[in-house]
Amino acid sequence: DFIKVFDGWVMKGQKFPSSQDHALPVHERYVDYCDSGSLRKSVRSSQNVAMVFFRIHNAGSSFTLTVRKHINPFPCNVISQSPEGSYTMVIPQQHRNCSFSIIYPVEIDISEFSLGHYNNFPKRSMPGCAETGDFVQLLGGNGIDTSKLLPITDLCISFTGPTHMKI
Repeated sequence: DFIKVFDGWVMKGQKFPSSQDHALPVHERYVDYCDSGSLRKSVRSSQNVAMVFFRIHNAGSSFTLTVRKHINPFPCNVISQSPEGSYTMVIPQQHRNCSFSIIYPVEIDISEFSLGHYNNFPKRSMPGCAETGDFVQLLGGNGIDTSKLLPITDLCISFTGPTHMKI
């Protein structure tokens, strides 16, 4: 029998957030309750997703899991809970890569896009998104590990007006 908690999500051998997008190495993201010596140990996910793995061999055996939602006002790696909506990602005073994942086939309509505001002054765009500092890269594929997805386009200039993309 075992119970393990993973800080993130595992699907088809891929992990979310990817190793590149998470501060901890993969082996530190697993908590094994059978090896920990204390069944009352608390685990807190660093993102907005956690996964519980378990196996119980004896019929009639069980375990109880209590989950409490903690508010994270500035999540860095997020899995969408809805196929549509308006989303704002704010990463205050942190220089790191973050991700927002939609886990189903998707067409994206962007009606407004603003990026890189600092003290209420928008950053000036420069040729090539990588040189601008802040940018959004849209990725596509059939997995959840962002390091294995294919780049679709980069967005680095704020705009208003409809844009349609099929990913």
